[in-house]
Amino acid sequence: MAQKYDVTVMANTDDFSFLNVMQDAGQGRVKGVRNHIQRKISMLHDVGALVHLVRFFRQKRFDVVHSVTPKAGLLSMVAGRLAGVPIRVHTFTGQVWATRTGMSRRGLRALDMVTARAATNILVDSSSQREFLIGQRVVASHTSRVLAHGSISGVDTIRFRPSMEARVRIRQQLKIPETGIVLLYLGRMNRDKGVLDLAEAFNQLSLQRSDVFLLLVGPDEANIIPQVLDITQATQDRVRCMAYTDAPEDYMAAAEVFCLPSYREGFGTVIIEAGAVGIPCVASRIYGVTDAVEENVTGLLHEAGNVSELVSRLLQMVVDVEQRQAMGARARRRAIRDFDKAQVTCALLDYYEGLLHGQVAQQVELAGNKVSPFGELGSVGFSNKSAAVPKKIGIAAGRELPSNRYESSCGKFCEHGFNIRLAKSLDSVSQSIDNSDTHAYSTPTPTPTPTPTPTPSPILKHSKRRKPRPQSTASPCSSQDVTTGSVSNLFGERRTDLIHLWP
Repeated sequence: MAQKYDVTVMANTDDFSFLNVMQDAGQGRVKGVRNHIQRKISMLHDVGALVHLVRFFRQKRFDVVHSVTPKAGLLSMVAGRLAGVPIRVHTFTGQVWATRTGMSRRGLRALDMVTARAATNILVDSSSQREFLIGQRVVASHTSRVLAHGSISGVDTIRFRPSMEARVRIRQQLKIPETGIVLLYLGRMNRDKGVLDLAEAFNQLSLQRSDVFLLLVGPDEANIIPQVLDITQATQDRVRCMAYTDAPEDYMAAAEVFCLPSYREGFGTVIIEAGAVGIPCVASRIYGVTDAVEENVTGLLHEAGNVSELVSRLLQMVVDVEQRQAMGARARRRAIRDFDKAQVTCALLDYYEGLLHGQVAQQVELAGNKVSPFGELGSVGFSNKSAAVPKKIGIAAGRELPSNRYESSCGKFCEHGFNIRLAKSLDSVSQSIDNSDTHAYSTPTPTPTPTPTPTPSPILKHSKRRKPRPQSTASPCSSQDVTTGSVSNLFGERRTDLIHLWP
């Protein structure tokens, strides 16, 4: 990303050292700017943050502002509209109000509607979530998209892979015997994630099977662990809890089954990560999760909140070793085929190109299934390009950067943030070609079309004047470029300016 654009990350932090990783790797310079968005609702601070964003957008004259997560989306989209930013994109990654009732649900839903109305374009990180939002009249079908097969950042299938060394090491550290069957939950600990349901299900299952262990990894946001230990009093010796890890893939490698009995999800990226490691999943049948799990193929589903059904699905996984291993193998193949981060990155870059040149195709339905406008693997070249190129794009992403980077390790904004993942994944395009035994990556060759007569773009009024540069006739992620394995070819000769904004 930074090789093509001038990237700025805006975050509620003074520590932007994480941006040095990309610069050190020669992938371009990323600037960091602090904002004042807090995660909790505070009218005084939120109004101040809105004013700050409006001023900042007007000062920098961005051509595109892209926001992620509810609060940052609301403030950034409204600020972008007030500042006159011509292209405003918001990505929906789940709805807090999905599990609420009454006034709370109506109020939070209304805020999401304001975000959608203030945006010019909407991205959703799963098809089932998009259908839910359309059904709730939050977004319109003609302005919303799902890139590739879903997910906001894809999965690093080089990092997330089976590892016998990690399996042995983690089990030794946690004093879990090699013959033990580990049920893993990895993520934030709160009620909406169904952690207490999992604890109750494990308690019932452990009375039938003495070889089953429960491993919980993640920050305890709602003081859940004491309640878990209280529920599992009879089998506490087989419960393991870890508050932090910067290597979630190691804990996945040590497990037999990944569990996500969640009540709400935008997209189950952590399920895809576990699948890339080769372990199947038992998860709730809710929107967002159903995009990540192929039922009876890569995992098993149960009704959210139904503990007895959850126990049944877990027992099925524990007893049928052959089925469990087959599902794990299929889950890994699917993660590599459909969710490799290079594919998601290329889809997003192509989406930006289409927005800037007015060529984003309408999402269509084929044989009853929604198909991405970017082809089977989420990437198609745009050959018709305007000679006038906008200079600035702004991307406003969503939450405070966690000090321990844990949120990223669960797949939201991986390790060094969404922006860094985009840029770093350029190298994985070449790697995926060189590692063809583990990467099923191919992109359909775009059909050349005549270049139309360039017309002035209204978004240039937000751009600094700059000498025109030669235009590439291929998409940043076209198949012709990818097969060369050259990162420089992915972006051609042209360079424009980009800014990323993180609250």
